[in-house]
Amino acid sequence: MGEPPYSGPVAAAWTYDGNAVIDADSSTFRGYATNVAAIGTNLQDDMMGPVMLVNGGGKDVSLSTGGFPEGSYCDQLTSRNASEIVAFIQDLRQNLTAIPSCAHILADLYENTDNASGATLDAVNWAFAVPGADKPANLPQYLAEGKTIEQAMSESGAADINPNDDVLISTKSYGPVTIYEYRTASGGTRKVTHHPGGTTEVGYDKKGNTVYEVTTDLNGDSVTTSYDDEGEKVSTTTKESTEVIRGGTTHSQVTTTAVDANGNETTTTRHIVTTKHEDGTESREYYTLTEKKDEDGKVTTERTDERYIPRQPPAVTTDDWMRQTDDALQRATMRTGL
Repeated sequence: MGEPPYSGPVAAAWTYDGNAVIDADSSTFRGYATNVAAIGTNLQDDMMGPVMLVNGGGKDVSLSTGGFPEGSYCDQLTSRNASEIVAFIQDLRQNLTAIPSCAHILADLYENTDNASGATLDAVNWAFAVPGADKPANLPQYLAEGKTIEQAMSESGAADINPNDDVLISTKSYGPVTIYEYRTASGGTRKVTHHPGGTTEVGYDKKGNTVYEVTTDLNGDSVTTSYDDEGEKVSTTTKESTEVIRGGTTHSQVTTTAVDANGNETTTTRHIVTTKHEDGTESREYYTLTEKKDEDGKVTTERTDERYIPRQPPAVTTDDWMRQTDDALQRATMRTGL
């Protein structure tokens, strides 16, 4: 017997039709947010009025005089249902407050990510050698036009450092320092040294020439230096993270500075600014600053990836969920009288 045909709801055609075009207008999200927020405001006005009538509004709405147990059970059931309706309306009002914020976030995403998406698509086209695609900026030195990574890395003296193909060949410990040495698939080696200040990794090709060196401290900041087959420095990349707290504002930055063999310097700083407001909500701003300095000292600056998240409740933690669950259980216990 074969599988019976599906008789449930059918998905909209645009979810599976490859020829469908989705035209998302950010203004529709903002209009939707305004309309839903208005519904939430109207419901808020009713919370202290009509909603209270569910419990009788101060009048005696008992269904029984208490002469029969069944009548008392009906009163308890009615009271419980009324309490659940009030709780549901309160949750509904909270949802009608949160949904507009989500709609505004979607509008921000659609407005601010078009350029970033276009740049990503160009990068993918270049990676697959699509004619006319431009090579993205800030790529590693060994990624060359018309060559595989293996070919380009071999020509630049780079070792095959895929950790999945490495074989541990020795382990040495000197007090708090431990050194692991691996044999790479291309015949080179790499040494990883763990010390109290962080980690240092050095890669060598099969001729013993140094290919790269990465030093990472306990804060996650790192310096990566690459070399060619003549031992000359090809590039240096420095990554640093900082966090500055002033009042209710936390400004986090991750700065990556890359300098190539010609002295061209590119500094990319990703900013996250989180502001805590007096009502307990948080807003957040994202943006990226890219500064390029060529060998002649000419500097160009560009600001991209801008995104602003309006006021939102603080992120929910595991403790919050546990506290909410305990409150719900306590309310259920009070309603049932157990």
